[in-house]
Amino acid sequence: MAFRTKQQGALTPREQLDRDYKTARVNLLLVVILTAVSVVSTIFSEDGTYFVFSAAIPRYLVFMGCLLCGIYPNVDYGEVMDFEPFHEVVLIVMVVIATVIILAYFLCWLFSSKGRKVALIIALILFAIDTISLPILFDLSSILIDLVLHVVVIYYLVKGISAINKLEKMGAEEVYPEEISEQNQNPENEQNM
Repeated sequence: MAFRTKQQGALTPREQLDRDYKTARVNLLLVVILTAVSVVSTIFSEDGTYFVFSAAIPRYLVFMGCLLCGIYPNVDYGEVMDFEPFHEVVLIVMVVIATVIILAYFLCWLFSSKGRKVALIIALILFAIDTISLPILFDLSSILIDLVLHVVVIYYLVKGISAINKLEKMGAEEVYPEEISEQNQNPENEQNM
């Protein structure tokens, strides 16, 4: 796909809508990839390092699993109280739940191909829940960049859903242009049918 320069002219409305739809899908795929990498990084790093352009709930689940199982060597669990680490099964369960959530995002991306807006709507709902959970799960001062990037992803998902709706309307007009123009000119015909 070549990018147009100003000399070539602006994008047509259909091309712009197609670009908005593809941008929403690319953002969703980036969230899937970076969330998966963040989950793995959370398990293997000593401080729970993560990527900001990732879903918070899967990352939080794995972080809490690591914390509860005593995985992080730099955390002094004795300061908190007489802490007895949980069995590793807790971490496994948290990782499985996080994987299911990541898989749900991936399936939304996969099924959103060919203009299936239901998948993008489901992804939007999941990511909105994730965004709402941010200030609940984390200290607000430490997640401001996360929060801004979550809003950006939501913006692009909404824009992608809107683009699909408009493309569907354009598609109907292109397939049956004479019927639509007749209905617009003669509204009595619809009432008689």
